[in-house]
Amino acid sequence: MGTSSYIMVGEPSGADNYHSICHGAGRTRSRTATKKLVTVDEFAAALKVGTEEEVIVNHNSLGVILDESPQAYKDVDRIINSVTGAGLASVVAKCKPLAAVKGAKS
Repeated sequence: MGTSSYIMVGEPSGADNYHSICHGAGRTRSRTATKKLVTVDEFAAALKVGTEEEVIVNHNSLGVILDESPQAYKDVDRIINSVTGAGLASVVAKCKPLAAVKGAKS
């Protein structure tokens, strides 16, 4: 939620992979581990809270969605580099996050 997103297009060499690539970076740690290891202040810093580049989130408390902090995920740029390096897809656009909408638990 605090990192870039990419729009990509498949390459012909991706046919062997059924033109399928990752839809996210993937987690580096579990939700429970993230809640233990990442502070709300670290999460807020990742979302650039209080700056002109702040990522707006639809929750009053970041603690509620702490398990979704960027620190819980792999480096998206490294993942994209591996996809492009493997010749599976090319980057069309790199998008900067403006807002994140997370559903509420029922």
